[in-house]
Amino acid sequence: MTDTKATGKAPESITVSRGDLPLSCPNSGTDPSSLHNVDTIVVLTGYASPNPAMPATDQLNPSSMYRLMHAIWMTAQSEGPRILVSGSGDSARVMREVTVLLGVPGERVLLDDGAGDT
Repeated sequence: MTDTKATGKAPESITVSRGDLPLSCPNSGTDPSSLHNVDTIVVLTGYASPNPAMPATDQLNPSSMYRLMHAIWMTAQSEGPRILVSGSGDSARVMREVTVLLGVPGERVLLDDGAGDT
């Protein structure tokens, strides 16, 4: 994960990697110093296409993946707040799975899969 703790500046892009799987997206401009008192980051799921034959990261649509990557980056910058994935059913469960696959410990990822429309 991109580390900006040393510089204190928001990077132009966010890179999240697990092993040889680097993923990158533009940063929305979040200042890492504003994250010190954050306890939980809420991520609204958007859309996922659950399919066990596909890698979990390919089951999320681009906007869902962007939201998730930004939340993972924010977690890495601020001493590990929890991530709450909120949405309906399969979409929320897929997003939680991807969050863990990309390196966030499972106990730090909360799931609200009973939400209707967000």
